Amino acid sequence: MIRVAVATAPLRADLTGGFTDCEPFLRSRPARMVSAALDHRVAVRATRSQGGYSIRMVDSRGPVVDAPRFEPGRGRTGLERLLGKLLLLLGIPAHLDATIPLPMGSGTGSSGTVMTAATAALLALDDMGISLSSVPHVAAAVERLCGHHGGLQDQFAATFGGFTSYSFHDHGVDVHRLGHAGSVLRDAVLAVPPPADRRVGSDRLVQLVADRYRAGEADTVGALAGLVALGDQISDLLATAQPARSDLAALLLAVLDRQRRLHPVIRAGIEETPVWTLVREGAVVGKPLGGAGRGSAWLLLMSTDAARQRLASAGWVVHRVRISDVGVRTESEPRRETTAVGGTGLLNSAEDASVPGAT
Repeated sequence: MIRVAVATAPLRADLTGGFTDCEPFLRSRPARMVSAALDHRVAVRATRSQGGYSIRMVDSRGPVVDAPRFEPGRGRTGLERLLGKLLLLLGIPAHLDATIPLPMGSGTGSSGTVMTAATAALLALDDMGISLSSVPHVAAAVERLCGHHGGLQDQFAATFGGFTSYSFHDHGVDVHRLGHAGSVLRDAVLAVPPPADRRVGSDRLVQLVADRYRAGEADTVGALAGLVALGDQISDLLATAQPARSDLAALLLAVLDRQRRLHPVIRAGIEETPVWTLVREGAVVGKPLGGAGRGSAWLLLMSTDAARQRLASAGWVVHRVRISDVGVRTESEPRRETTAVGGTGLLNSAEDASVPGAT
């Protein structure tokens, strides 16, 4: 019997603006997104129990959840409730310990990545014969059951890793590797705001955008259509033999413009950050992750030393972007197994993959 299973999965930075992979927008048209899996990996350790549950989560700022006698369905935080629902649905009594290397809520897909890693760890713990390519669907299904309105981009980035384009459509998700294009991020940095800053939650932002889309608000409808077109252009550019960083920079500025048009809350959140001042000064090309607000991390494609120093003086932490070529990886004890998606494992020899059933 497997007693302990550990799964790790990468956080991500998206380049194409988000929101286009969530309902109801996908019902009207397909969308492509590009994600860079970061070399900042979430780790979830699942230990078989005799019937009780516990959940403990720690991020780079300290404890997030510490529930030694957790009762599924009574979690105090959104992610705590999601993990409880996952434990109940899979029917596996276990203790979960999660470590997140960046701050929760900064827009790097931490919730989706924790859910992906926890799903992989629990499936390995119970020795279920489910392929890892099914893991993002299981993780996302639990989120939908709990009323979370996000899409699948975080779960897929965590599962497959690498620098990757995802095409979301009615019949599933196509996964296309862009490893050769990673050079466009050679000078990129991830700027994370100080602890006092907070952002509007991504689930709330998706609801706000979806409501305006359903109401036919011209700015939101046009901005979403623009993000889809830009997602196509960015995917096509990065699929070329030698994509130019200047071309990508121009497209990312256009993404930022469309994001600002999605909703007044998003516009205000973007424009109140010190990074927005740098963008207006032309010192940096970048985009916010996770939507908006002073708690959102930013992906800076090109920035000067002076710009990074200004952010540091305001309490921001700047990380060099390194891509994680390996997606979710699981190990189990006492029978030790290692399975990975990404650089090795299910996609070892395939550049592209088609994953059915995303919607």
